[in-house]
Amino acid sequence: MIIKTKTKYILQNKKGFSLMEIIVSLSLLAMISSLIFFSFNSLNNIQSLNKQVDFIKSSINQTRLNAVNSKNVVNQSIRFSTNSITYDDKIINLESNISLMSNNTGTTTIYFSRISGFPSATGTLVYKLHKGSTVIATSSIIINNLGIIE
Repeated sequence: MIIKTKTKYILQNKKGFSLMEIIVSLSLLAMISSLIFFSFNSLNNIQSLNKQVDFIKSSINQTRLNAVNSKNVVNQSIRFSTNSITYDDKIINLESNISLMSNNTGTTTIYFSRISGFPSATGTLVYKLHKGSTVIATSSIIINNLGIIE
């Protein structure tokens, strides 16, 4: 604050913060915090989708490996439904916000041939991360004609 005395201006030292400075600082802090929170939440959801898709890929590879190794002397199969997969006599449910969006393999069950590991069907499986009816993210799994995930 500047105080005017006869012909001189004197700068008066002011200690502390004004109410306006505190309000502006707190509002900026709140905006930055909310951006960080929502970015982290989105990243966490996408990591959840990636974790589930990696597990499905691992399950497909394990099923193919069991067929190549002739486990139980039969062809091995993996079944895909909207909210689960079934392989090696185990049903694995997906997280509630992740589901099979599209399957262009032409079948819900893929069989892998003994010894060769060739699949009975090839194509793409697309899984989605959703909140209600809104799709947040998708991830694809491509199974080629050798049964290998691309």
